[in-house]
Amino acid sequence: MARAIFILVVIFIIFLLVAAAVGVIYYKSRHSNENVSSTYTTYIKAVDEETNELLDGRFKLTLDNQTSVYLSGETKSSGYVKYDLPKDHMWNFFVVADNYYTTHGYVMQYADNMTRDIPLYKIGNIKVEKEGDFHAGKGEININISTDKSLRGLNFCLAWGTNTIKVDLPFVEFKNITDKQTCLDYGEWKEDVYKCDMLCKIGLKKPVLISKAHCENSKFQIPKRLQGKVDKCYSTGLSLYKSSMQFALKYENFDSITDEDYIKLIIIDSDKNIYNKYVSEDESGNDIGAKDFVYIIKNK
Repeated sequence: MARAIFILVVIFIIFLLVAAAVGVIYYKSRHSNENVSSTYTTYIKAVDEETNELLDGRFKLTLDNQTSVYLSGETKSSGYVKYDLPKDHMWNFFVVADNYYTTHGYVMQYADNMTRDIPLYKIGNIKVEKEGDFHAGKGEININISTDKSLRGLNFCLAWGTNTIKVDLPFVEFKNITDKQTCLDYGEWKEDVYKCDMLCKIGLKKPVLISKAHCENSKFQIPKRLQGKVDKCYSTGLSLYKSSMQFALKYENFDSITDEDYIKLIIIDSDKNIYNKYVSEDESGNDIGAKDFVYIIKNK
């Protein structure tokens, strides 16, 4: 009797061990399958929107409208580049190449081994023509700006000499915004940011100001690289693609001007940043897109 009970116990233990082993194998197999199926393979290339030429470029991906970068990579002029991207997410791509504007888009990956051809728009050359003269007193000069490719998010800045009283363009004037209420109409207000270490937290030390309150991401602010160098700036809200735009530049001078007097028209374009906003410079104040184009109007 005891022998029979012993045999039954041994059989039961073996059964438990086998069941546990099967369970572990099943769990690992299922977990492995989940990992394999959590991404889709995607093939990406950047192309010139006009010629379809493949481009060496750079891209960043964010997920589900987040601002943090999920993946950074490159596109190659030799062909598609393979990347594994997460399933069941909307991913936002920002692709750029030298001498091209950034292309931004939203994509939902819904199948494996998909291909993405991302068109980029080449930055165009700028041509300026005028009708009208610069003279004493009040006057008006008609300006024509054209490009052979693309010019995105055009803005203008103006500077002038000592004998000019004012110059105006028919666009929205930039503002260097310093107060919170005005900023909320144009951009995003950032409050003071302080750093408080352990001594600060127990009241033995004051918090340290590391970022002063300011208006951020406002397209109506004079670019940092031009602050103190221009008299005013304007936002047009316009982009050009193999086309032109015309507008009147109105000025007022004193009754006497010299050959040294001038009006400087600076043409500034914009490009999209990782927050999907049009900006004319990066966070360090460097020019992006086309180089600033300076056109000088003088008394002949």
